[in-house]
Amino acid sequence: MRAGISVMTALGRVGQPADIADVVAFLASEDARWITADVVDVSGGTAVSPAIGAQ
Repeated sequence: MRAGISVMTALGRVGQPADIADVVAFLASEDARWITADVVDVSGGTAVSPAIGAQ
């Protein structure tokens, strides 16, 4: 299952909890103070992966 998911991501690997935690930590930090609304995609690039169109 991991191999199948890995080929569907632009980064070529399955995400780890730390991948999501890094985004959450940034959004909760003062560095993100100017962000008011958005959708932050933390899927590893599955929407842009060429492997999805090939299946």
